[in-house]
Amino acid sequence: MMLKYSLSRKLKARALRVSIKEGGEVYVSAPLWLSVSKIEKFLHQKADWITRKIRLMENQGERISLPKGKKNYLQNKERARRIITRKTKEVCQKLDLKFTKIRIGNQKTRWGSCTRNGVLSFNYKLVYLPENLRNYIIAHEVCHLREHNHSHRFWMLVGTLFPDWKEHRKELKKYKL
Repeated sequence: MMLKYSLSRKLKARALRVSIKEGGEVYVSAPLWLSVSKIEKFLHQKADWITRKIRLMENQGERISLPKGKKNYLQNKERARRIITRKTKEVCQKLDLKFTKIRIGNQKTRWGSCTRNGVLSFNYKLVYLPENLRNYIIAHEVCHLREHNHSHRFWMLVGTLFPDWKEHRKELKKYKL
């Protein structure tokens, strides 16, 4: 199988990375020292995975793009902070949990995250999501204050707030950060 891909060489890269972009385009990022034959051997080994990912993306249909840019981020950061902080406090109160700090950022690949010392980080683009999805993400991250993993206990806790969390997760995949 001959796979078409775009190759980007990185001076500081330590490992080979493969990603599938919109439209099924395959991008490879590789260290300068890695030979083309080793890159192609790796791609050949990963051909089934790459094909599955491309098919999955095709079956997801059209994704909804959210606004981008630093200007948009600066204009909406404080609005996002107000909305997210209010809901976070509400969820924490329901679960009797406490957070240390809330950060609002412009992450490229994450809606939110939680550190072990209680810092909750959220993407400002949550303000563009339907309220039910925004609340699901906030609840998901707050649940990580108690369970710092995605174990069965974690999902049970999420389920106390969002019994249909699987549907929310599925719907969230329609939105492109």
